Amino acid sequence: MVKKQGLIVQRNRPSQRGLSVIEVVVAATILSLIALGAATFVPTAFRLNRDSRDITASTQTMNKILEEINQLKFDVIRPYPFTTEPVYDNVNHQPVIDTTTLNVSNPITICTQLLEGSTTTCASGKTRTFPETYTVNNTKYRIDLVVYKGKHVYIAKIPDQLADRYALASLPSLFLSKGVAPLSQLLMPPAEAAPAPNSCYPNSPSASVALGASRAFTGTNNVGGGYNTLRWTFGPSPGTVQSGDSTNYTWNQTGTFTVDLEAMKSNGSTVPCNGAPFSVTVYNPGVDFTVTPDSLSNFINVPFSFSVNTSQCPLCSDLNTTWDFGSPNPQTAIGMTGSKAYAQAGTYTVRLTVNTPFGSFYSTKNLTVGQSTVSITAPSNPDASVGQTVSFSGTCSNCGGSPIYTWDFGDSTTPQVGQTGSHSYNQVSSPTVMLSVKDGSITPSPVIGTATLVMNVTDTKDVSLSVSPSSGVAGPVNDAATTLFTYQTNSVGFSGSPNNVGNLPVTYKIWFGDTPFDLALPDAVLVDSDPSDSNFPSASHKYTTCGNYAVRVKAEVGLISSIKTTSVSVGGAASISASSTQVQEGSSVTFTANSQGAGSSPAYSWLFGDNNSTATGNSVSHVFATPGTFNVGLTATGGCNPSSSSSIVVTPGASSIASRQSVMKKVIVKVAPWSNAPPDDRDYVSSGVFLKAKND
Repeated sequence: MVKKQGLIVQRNRPSQRGLSVIEVVVAATILSLIALGAATFVPTAFRLNRDSRDITASTQTMNKILEEINQLKFDVIRPYPFTTEPVYDNVNHQPVIDTTTLNVSNPITICTQLLEGSTTTCASGKTRTFPETYTVNNTKYRIDLVVYKGKHVYIAKIPDQLADRYALASLPSLFLSKGVAPLSQLLMPPAEAAPAPNSCYPNSPSASVALGASRAFTGTNNVGGGYNTLRWTFGPSPGTVQSGDSTNYTWNQTGTFTVDLEAMKSNGSTVPCNGAPFSVTVYNPGVDFTVTPDSLSNFINVPFSFSVNTSQCPLCSDLNTTWDFGSPNPQTAIGMTGSKAYAQAGTYTVRLTVNTPFGSFYSTKNLTVGQSTVSITAPSNPDASVGQTVSFSGTCSNCGGSPIYTWDFGDSTTPQVGQTGSHSYNQVSSPTVMLSVKDGSITPSPVIGTATLVMNVTDTKDVSLSVSPSSGVAGPVNDAATTLFTYQTNSVGFSGSPNNVGNLPVTYKIWFGDTPFDLALPDAVLVDSDPSDSNFPSASHKYTTCGNYAVRVKAEVGLISSIKTTSVSVGGAASISASSTQVQEGSSVTFTANSQGAGSSPAYSWLFGDNNSTATGNSVSHVFATPGTFNVGLTATGGCNPSSSSSIVVTPGASSIASRQSVMKKVIVKVAPWSNAPPDDRDYVSSGVFLKAKND
């Protein structure tokens, strides 16, 4: 099959000698068909030279017509004088021209060249009629023209339909398995003379070559007729061109690539060589290595182990392999194994290089070195009093399965081992507490993360209040969706000497901030009956309206007291429930609003994101008429006026897909022995086809 300026033309090479094995099989098959009346063809090898020239001429004529029509503009390929073309209806392709059903005496005219400056008038003498009759050596033939118009998704189905329609009836499976094309190629001579078989060919081309290795290619050229130069084209596309009976080529990437060989004249015209194109597989000779751990991730200061995969790299040895560990200060090693620990978190590229007779090849792997996340979770308040026992606890993420926790309290005392610890300070200071975590799975155990906390050790009293969560949703007290805030008290200096020598009960008063502040009327009163321990009382509260509230806490024992203020943010929340988050265009979606902190009777408004369409109500439905991704917005009016949004994906329907596809025309030229009446499908001896897009 030869492609020419968008044309697809069935061609074959002429026989240069007696019948080959395949020709004998074809001949026997067709002689049987002729006897049955199923075919009227005779292979070229059984015809006189005159018949071969006649068929050759018909093929040349068909090719010229295809080339001529291919030069026409899309809208000109229709009957002349021009009339309105059929409108594509999104379902079936439309016939524009079909002369296979017409008598030669009732032809259709097309315009092959418009009058200059005109879009509707044909230039004088620039028309052509089909069915067209022509005579070669006193033998008449007819040429038919078939044109279809439609969208690509539908017109692309026509080749299979045509193959079924025009395939010769009752052919053996040898030919029917591939449609009419293989038989046409056996029966039809070419449109132009081609060199004899084996007139040029590659000499035992290599099927594979190592990456980076130069490979020699040689060819034999006995074409003659001025085709004195062999031209090589090495893939990948667009291809590297070299000339000569022999040449060398080196690929710099792996894969399977096409090598083409042609004989070329000095004017640049070429003919293909036998055995070309052929494929060459470029392979990496094999460089690979394993990493422990095989997850390719580890912690700082924990070593990775590297080992050459000898089954993948038979060329590797201790003498020709080099490691580059990719650290900021480059470090290399030689040998089949290696080890490297990284002191900083990050991504490192390890490269293994092997030097072989084929060149240097390498393999790389990316390693991830993580910084373990160590946190001191208690105490939450770094303030402490002299002599007060402070409890410490910590956590570590990304620390492996055997973390070892060690506490250094910053006052030259003995460190404690464990995830938790306790300590009391004997003087006013600002010590730095350090929690170190080691990887206990390795000996010696490296430190993989640390965390610090600067303590504030004083000899004065203080009170604090922590709120959890720090923000939430307002609403009715009996509504589970309304956030329940927890207020945890804490204090220093309210136990023991000097402020509470007898460890009398300490009273904590809390004002939640949603009522007018009155020092004499707290919202909650809590009592710590044993201030010497580490337990402190807590309270909880819900807010019915939105706002930012100042929450106060006061600790007192006797005449000693301390007061502090913190804040809490209370808002609203809204959410959208959709019957579906992905629909086809033209489908309806039902949306339902949910909200907290929007008052007792909120009003809901919707914006659907397609052409500013809106709606109101708790539950609404909307039809999306066009495809796309739309952001549906919800606003609740009332209370905190919460809002929300959700994305809906609208996919195109079948008709929408077709409506956006390119309009094309399929042009088919068919040749049959002459008859005034429409030929039978089996009478056609050759055909050519091409597709032309509207914007060509």
